[in-house]
Amino acid sequence: MTKVIINYVVDREKTENELAGLYNLKLNTDGESYTVVSAKRDDYSCLMLPKRYKGKPVTGIADGAFEGYTAATSAMIPESIERIGARAFFNCTEIYILMLEEGLIEIGDEAFANLSSLNNLSLPYSLEYIGDRAFARTALSSVSIGACVSQIGKAVFAGCTYLESIEVDEDNEYYYSDGQCLIDSQDDTLIAGCNGSEIPNGVSALGEEAFAECEFEEIEIPDNIVGIYDRAFMDCVNLREVTLPAYLESVGEAIFAGCKELSTVYYDNTWEEWQQLYVDENWDEGADFYFDCEE
Repeated sequence: MTKVIINYVVDREKTENELAGLYNLKLNTDGESYTVVSAKRDDYSCLMLPKRYKGKPVTGIADGAFEGYTAATSAMIPESIERIGARAFFNCTEIYILMLEEGLIEIGDEAFANLSSLNNLSLPYSLEYIGDRAFARTALSSVSIGACVSQIGKAVFAGCTYLESIEVDEDNEYYYSDGQCLIDSQDDTLIAGCNGSEIPNGVSALGEEAFAECEFEEIEIPDNIVGIYDRAFMDCVNLREVTLPAYLESVGEAIFAGCKELSTVYYDNTWEEWQQLYVDENWDEGADFYFDCEE
């Protein structure tokens, strides 16, 4: 029995080293683990990454490791991987199968942005950090965020045309979901919405790029919103009409930047109040502005 076990371990190690041979890896500064830097060839249809190399675990994927790698239709990330770097799979437009195993802790900025064929994904429970625009412009229809996620960047789902559902585990202490919106529990700021969102009454502010690249034509902003941060509706190219609540206390820069079809904005307060509140002269993309329902 002992001999069989030893042979199995040796064969498994050999297989992992052969798999690792398909990629360029570098030894991390700790001297105890490796990071995948890139593929050695540009024609792999499946990016199946190794767990170990030379007896040490493979724990990371470097920034930009597979950026623009269009030959792959699937990517398998093993449980040894703890960190996926910024833009690691950016513009891998043909990947439609993505498997992220438990053990993953961090997904970097734009790591999976522009995966336009990706419509289904399960995020591991171990995940703690999701960077800016990590899943921007994918074909995801729904997203479930686990209890361990404690930090999420801006515009994480920007341009996700088919996204209609955002769910957060009820045991998460940092975020919650309501009305198909992702909301920061600490200050009730809405940090990410989608085409199916309805802004809930419990939200106090719309975060930076919260609705970036959404495709709705109009959206109702409830009276309880007191802050709208920078570029909150940036590049909502179909947005035509919006009403800003009377009790706004803070409005960021370029909140409607790129909203080319925006024609009408109502503000439920006076022109004088607006002047005290907002100073960006190029905010409105040329829309007609009405105060207290009067031009």
